[in-house]
Amino acid sequence: MRVEVGFCFGGEHMPMKPMSPCRMPGCPNLQVPGGRGYCKEHIKAYRKDEDKRRGSAHRRGYNKQYERARAYVLKHEPLCVVCKTEGRLTPATLTHHVEHLADGGSNRTDNLMPLCERCHGRMHSFEGPELLKQIGFFSSEGCTGTGGVTSR
Repeated sequence: MRVEVGFCFGGEHMPMKPMSPCRMPGCPNLQVPGGRGYCKEHIKAYRKDEDKRRGSAHRRGYNKQYERARAYVLKHEPLCVVCKTEGRLTPATLTHHVEHLADGGSNRTDNLMPLCERCHGRMHSFEGPELLKQIGFFSSEGCTGTGGVTSR
């Protein structure tokens, strides 16, 4: 069993939980971080299967309306809104749906925020809700802003 060294606490290294076995039946390899429970060998097959099941981009709502809204947001707010709050000026290359399409969100500009690739990945990780608070998108009462773009 492999034990990785984790953070330092009081001058001593605390051991991290050992990696679990791959979820693929019969596979002896260990899971990779961010691999949804699969090893390096099986995560590719899992992702390929997921892509087949989720449908085309057009079926998921990424249509001409989205492309127009995306272009508008990136033109009028060309910098990543998360990086700006952290003191960096990084060009935005992607737009993020604040309320995901699958959860009833829309392609309106007030539901899109400009992000760089790095921050978009962070937004889809466990950091997402905290990042939304950091940029002033949510308060205890709910939505308070639009990530910088308010026109439709």
